[in-house]
Amino acid sequence: MPRFLVFLLSLGLFAALAKADVEQASPQRFSSLIQQDNVILVDVRTQAEADSEKLAGAQVIDFYASDFAERIQELPRDKTLLLYCRSGNRSGKTAAFLRSKGFAKLVNLEGGIIAWKAARLPVVSSE
Repeated sequence: MPRFLVFLLSLGLFAALAKADVEQASPQRFSSLIQQDNVILVDVRTQAEADSEKLAGAQVIDFYASDFAERIQELPRDKTLLLYCRSGNRSGKTAAFLRSKGFAKLVNLEGGIIAWKAARLPVVSSE
């Protein structure tokens, strides 16, 4: 458990250092990026959050899962990763972490799914 806490704390530091290096996209811009080829849409919320509602086609990798760092680094480096969460905080930290690991093509949804829904863009539900 202490290793996981150190990991989470280090993500905060990475986020502060690398935020300027990651594109922060408005919901409208993010929506247009989703339509492009060569992108992967990643939801870093919990599975329960994603089961409630998510963006169509999103792959869920739970930020709080013990295998998060391993799973997130398995994503292809040659594609643009479109990251989102509830408010943009977890996805921002994820983007900073990935940047520190050498990932170059990263876009964070500014304001997360909250901003997405406020812009009246579509979500899907598994219920």
